[in-house]
Amino acid sequence: MWVLSPKQSLVANEDFQHILRVLNTNVDGKQKIMFALTSIKGNGRRFANIVCKKADVDMNKRSHSPSLSVLFWLVNCPQQSNLMTIFANPRQFKIPDWFLNKQKDYTDEKYSQVMSNALDMKLRDDLECLKKIQNHRGLRQHRGLIVRATTLTGMHFATTTLMTGVLRWLGYIQASHLPYPELLKFVLFANFSIVGMNVSLMWNSVGFYQIAKLTMIPVSCLLEVLFDKIRYSRDTKLSIGVVLLGVGVCTVTDVSVNAKGFIAAFIAVWSTSLQQYYVHYLQRKYSLSSFNLLGHTAPAQAATLLLLGPFLDYWLTNKRIDTYDYSAISVVFIVISCTIAVGTNLSQFICIGRFTAVSFQVLGHMKTILVLIMGFFFFGKDGLNLHVVLGMIIAVVGMVWYGNASSKPGGKERWSLSLPTSRPQKQSNLSESDEHDGKV
Repeated sequence: MWVLSPKQSLVANEDFQHILRVLNTNVDGKQKIMFALTSIKGNGRRFANIVCKKADVDMNKRSHSPSLSVLFWLVNCPQQSNLMTIFANPRQFKIPDWFLNKQKDYTDEKYSQVMSNALDMKLRDDLECLKKIQNHRGLRQHRGLIVRATTLTGMHFATTTLMTGVLRWLGYIQASHLPYPELLKFVLFANFSIVGMNVSLMWNSVGFYQIAKLTMIPVSCLLEVLFDKIRYSRDTKLSIGVVLLGVGVCTVTDVSVNAKGFIAAFIAVWSTSLQQYYVHYLQRKYSLSSFNLLGHTAPAQAATLLLLGPFLDYWLTNKRIDTYDYSAISVVFIVISCTIAVGTNLSQFICIGRFTAVSFQVLGHMKTILVLIMGFFFFGKDGLNLHVVLGMIIAVVGMVWYGNASSKPGGKERWSLSLPTSRPQKQSNLSESDEHDGKV
């Protein structure tokens, strides 16, 4: 134990143990109780604080007297069993669910505080589950790609820039003009969209991430109503609601919300909706084809993302992109990813330019349904159940209903058909743009 010498120095006698083994962790006997407990993996200051309060332990105890020694208390205090009981069953002592680090486990839907070696086991189990169901986040964790999300997107746009340059050199893309203020606004919205979606996927649960994606359709509708004076018929509104309901039923499972994840999702939803609205707006206003608009925006996005992406990825994950072991297989997959991204970017611009951002969002959820069906077909039917099948059926019915309702007269029309244009020969240029897009 600790005693005071005549010179007021702290001296430990032979009975005092400096290190105590608690939950496979070395706990320092010289620290205060609350801070000593934080050395246990999975136990932070806030949780240690509330556990000590529930166990009626004085958190100001120090190690300068026998009765106040943290180590002495852990070994000899009769409240030790009470402390371990609180660690094992926090909900029985009225500790709220949002305080716990394992909420609604996918195996038993229980809430618990996981610590020490059990925390590593739970993390491995969760990642294995995500990989098994072919979840995007789980696959990126497995392949080590999550730290390069922003930089990899910059590579995608660099490849798209190369493609547009070759097409311009071959004469398939004609010279066009896009004012720099408009270009800067588009690049700002697009980059915030890319970063916001990646960060939202990292910080949120899969369920909340899917809910955020579903809210893009109402936000896109709001933008079209405010800026383009679009009026939707009752059938069109109902069909959009049916699509959202069906996709939500078959994709939204676990939903947990945190402050930084909510902010990231909010930024992602609004920036993505504005970016997609701007694609349609710029093509109409400046009579640009999808190739022309992509030729203007892709170089700017590639430059900004490749410049800021490595720093942003390092800030998010504390890992540098140059420390990754680039094997031949990883390089091949990066090249394939960049090649596919060219078609993805071009198809997005074509679809939004020919229709609207709302139609593109509704059509995009068909991709979600196809991914689920192919996942069940190729990787097993573990997650296939009645409500997933019912959700897919509802979503497909809603998409068919939307296509029929929006194509009818009055299903989706403008209050004012006038839209400012910077060129006098708008109709002829629009037809030329449609010809370029039609050749794809």
